Amino acid sequence: MDIIQTILKDSNYHLALFTKKEIEDLQETIFTKITRGKETSYINCIVRKKD
Repeated sequence: MDIIQTILKDSNYHLALFTKKEIEDLQETIFTKITRGKETSYINCIVRKKD
């Protein structure tokens, strides 16, 4: 399963809300960090410029 689908699976949102270009752009910005021994996905906030 795609990471974006995993994030949205328990929410009221669906990938159909986004264009293919928006999804591709978001996928390019996702990075992972090890947090408490577990790999966690992050993106940088475009407003706060933080993870």
